[in-house]
Formats: sequence, structure tokens, C-alpha cells
Amino acid sequence: MGHLAMSLTYRELIENLRHIPDERLDDTVTVYVRGTAEFYPLAEDYPFAVVNKEFEDTNAPGSQESALDDGHAYLII
Repeated sequence: MGHLAMSLTYRELIENLRHIPDERLDDTVTVYVRGTAEFYPLAEDYPFAVVNKEFEDTNAPGSQESALDDGHAYLII
């Protein structure tokens, strides 16, 4: 039986982050990927990007995400 995908808003993410104990806030941001059953840190060079439809460089984070609206933020793993 497959898992039902649920989405998390940035507002909900912020609320969840508020519950992390202060002594854990310096930990590396880590993502668990179910399909590979492995843990990965966020990319060090561009861990957070915002879609910019005006960018011509398709290798730049945020410029190639045609499925997302302009200004949509996303994390890179």
C-alpha cells in the first residue's frame, strides 16, 4: 500500500521548527528520503532558492522550475 502524500506549508514548517530545543538549532538541516531510505543534508551552496522566471541561466536555482509559480521558495537536497 502506498503512502498518501501530504504537503507542508512554510507557515507549518516554521511552527514545527519552534518546537526544536534551542541546543539542537545548530544541527545540520537533514532530510530523510523514503525512496532511498537515506538521510541527506541540504545542499551547502544553495540550500534555499526562490523561483525567478526572469533568469536566463537554466543552471541557476529557481530558474528551471517551470512547475512552480514565480516567487515560490523551495529547498534543495
